[in-house]
Amino acid sequence: MQENQNVVFKQMIIKNSNLSFETSVASNQYLTFDYIKKPFAEIGIDISNKNIMKNLSMLDNQEKYTNLALLLSDQNPYTIKVASYESMEKSNFLDRKEFSGSLLEIYDKTLDYLQLNSATYGLIDSTIRKDIEEYPEFIIREILLNSLIHRDYSTLTSNIINIYKNDSIEFISYGSLYGNITIADALAGLSTSRNPHLQAVFMRLKRVEAIGSGLRRVNSYYKNRGLELVIEALPASFIVRLPRIIMKLILDADDEQLLHKSSW
Repeated sequence: MQENQNVVFKQMIIKNSNLSFETSVASNQYLTFDYIKKPFAEIGIDISNKNIMKNLSMLDNQEKYTNLALLLSDQNPYTIKVASYESMEKSNFLDRKEFSGSLLEIYDKTLDYLQLNSATYGLIDSTIRKDIEEYPEFIIREILLNSLIHRDYSTLTSNIINIYKNDSIEFISYGSLYGNITIADALAGLSTSRNPHLQAVFMRLKRVEAIGSGLRRVNSYYKNRGLELVIEALPASFIVRLPRIIMKLILDADDEQLLHKSSW
């Protein structure tokens, strides 16, 4: 109870000051980093080295863990909740998952789950097979990353992902667009970062490809296929809805190619 009160109090301080959430001292100083050790080691970084942790802004000058360290730790309190429905009416509930742990672990496990719940179509003619995904991997990666890297962590609440089997995948993250930019600005390639140190860590780990081009590239992909990427910037949340790619929207009416579809 006392720990929860401390978290709320700290959030109030951050909201009413110019403090950065990432670099503020974490309320929990008993952190472990088992999950992120391996990916950091793979790029030659010893995450247990205090100087490295300071350079990454995971430790402050008094060697206290920051909120960035908390987000990357095994004790990270933020989660992603995923629910699967037959349709957007949510009348037929199918499955529910909650992913916790380090933000990197949440990203990896959520990505795996979403890919398992995305069908792949095999388009075959006499010589060539072309796989077409309902939800292309690069798009799921981009939108999932955005929902983690750019959300507002000043309030302890979960990100939400709704899978509508016959229609779309919806990503809801806490916090609207950051830095007074608009949706049009974001689609034009303008980028601002609420959590630049977190973004830098994901870039080091090669989870982020290019800054500012993600939403524009995703939007172009769907526009070229006659589909609409839905984006909403609400006062306290940011919503992205990915349309399901259906083969009949891609193939010409006279197309005689054989279509195979793998099951969910």
